[in-house]
Amino acid sequence: MNILHVGRSPDGVSFYYYVMELGDDVATGQEINPVEYEPRTLRADTHQGAGVQWDTNVCIDVGLRLAEALDHLHERGLAHRDVKPSNVIFVNGRAKLADIGLVATRGQRTFVGTEGFVPPEGPGSSQADVYSLGKVLYEIATGKDRLSFPALPDSMPTGLDRKRWLELNKIICDICEPRISKRKISTAGQLADALRRLQRGKRRRRSGLAVWMTTGLLALFTIWASWEMVKNSAWIRQMAAAQDPVEQRTIQVRVNSAPEGAEVFDKNDRFLGMSNSYSTTLRIGDDYHFKLKKSGYKPVELIDKLKPTTEPQHVVWTVLENYSPPVAGEAWIDHLGISYLPEGEAHLTSGFIAKEVWQRFANETKYPGEKVEFISITENGKPVEVVLVSADGVDAFRKWFYQGGHAGGYLTNDHEVIPLPETSFANPALSERALRDGLKPFRLKVCLINYGQITMTTDPSGVEIYANLVSDPSGRVSRGYTSDSLLIDSLRPGNWQLYLVLEGYKTQTLEINVGEGEKITKAVTLEKSLGVVFGKPWENEIGMKFVPLGQDLMVSAWETRLRDYELFVKESGASPAPPAYFQQTSDHPVVNVSRSDAFA
Repeated sequence: MNILHVGRSPDGVSFYYYVMELGDDVATGQEINPVEYEPRTLRADTHQGAGVQWDTNVCIDVGLRLAEALDHLHERGLAHRDVKPSNVIFVNGRAKLADIGLVATRGQRTFVGTEGFVPPEGPGSSQADVYSLGKVLYEIATGKDRLSFPALPDSMPTGLDRKRWLELNKIICDICEPRISKRKISTAGQLADALRRLQRGKRRRRSGLAVWMTTGLLALFTIWASWEMVKNSAWIRQMAAAQDPVEQRTIQVRVNSAPEGAEVFDKNDRFLGMSNSYSTTLRIGDDYHFKLKKSGYKPVELIDKLKPTTEPQHVVWTVLENYSPPVAGEAWIDHLGISYLPEGEAHLTSGFIAKEVWQRFANETKYPGEKVEFISITENGKPVEVVLVSADGVDAFRKWFYQGGHAGGYLTNDHEVIPLPETSFANPALSERALRDGLKPFRLKVCLINYGQITMTTDPSGVEIYANLVSDPSGRVSRGYTSDSLLIDSLRPGNWQLYLVLEGYKTQTLEINVGEGEKITKAVTLEKSLGVVFGKPWENEIGMKFVPLGQDLMVSAWETRLRDYELFVKESGASPAPPAYFQQTSDHPVVNVSRSDAFA
């Protein structure tokens, strides 16, 4: 295949390219003009026809295709995490799920997504993806913004299409139900099945929960009745007696490690002996808790219970992992064998990065050899060849070095590696290319990160705050809830984004630049949203007041008013209620409404 010159491998070897389908043009479909091309997304379509409902059959088709796409992801243990109209593209007029850059394994406690499409329980699960898709369907099926859910559209379909729209609306209301326990459709596969049945003109399947509950209760009753019959029988007593001696059996437990010679402590840090020579006697059923410590290795705890199947001579053992981070004020050698000298709280390589170290990096990462040069110099009275490299190469080396040091136990999450190119380096042997391209030798500096912190106060309190570096949106994680205040510490210097979430209030995003060691205090007042909050009094957008009846039920504070029902009739196209035989005002309760109309 001939591919436009997106990129070439500098060393001339084979290289991988990622090729995707070209989405339709928003105006011309498959007739593509590269100069004026604008991809057709669901968001582009809804912007062009703001407030316009889509045809019910098209809504069902779009929902079915996207539900099948999500089901494909979920079956592989993944979640999309950002389903929204701008992430739905059209290829040959068919909807497809796009922008999978934020896809991650389900259950990650990281906050990504877009306000209004994220469920109350938070993002990252398969149910959260289904909820988001429900809000997408709500927008195209009603022509309203997802924050208006569950408000009805300004006009309702008529004729046979009306029944299909009402069935689709039931599905949308189900998957967008704020309470997880009330959702009958909880997976993308179930949603696809419901939409497929609706597309074929079949009614939705009813839940078989009652059948399963009845079967379960009968099974439990059978087990209980059987136990009551045999619990006092002779063979039960014999089995219990036979087990008693086993529980008293003793086990000789020996603690080993590789390498040997680790100090062994009990759970209260009392010294017991050295690994590979210490042993003790325990009984079946006893818990053991040993702590192993050895200089240059990570501490290890060995915790378990001795089971009846344990051998009389039992060995518990572990392989100790190297742990040799730099110590302030002491010389240090890293995982590559490079020597460092202490410089305050940091450590600096005693010389430039040598040729043999660079070649190890180049071999592992396939870094092009033609991008660097080597030069012979004298360091500490000894001749040595060092690498000359550009800023890009220095940064690539830094990342590779940190990964290896971290994996080997020489660097922790709190360390950072800072390359120090020798900008003033001068040597008569420098080539014209090295002078022209700015190729320089460099050292490494290893130090602890000088973290900053933010103290947040919010009105109201109880706000959950997520944080991530602006450059790393996928790293957004929850940092806790505000009470009087919330301390968000261990922040790397840089631009941070805070995401403030509280049910019943509009989600708020802040960007704060945190300097080295900087301590910032911030107070924020959140704005109330129009969405329902279970457990608290609520007033909807047409002025109907609701009060909580328990934790998962809201009831109107008064009977449905005449003006509320008249608004329903106007927007839905339903038949008005027969007039009352007495004088009414708009705030009087509506009368003469049938049960079916009340449900509608």
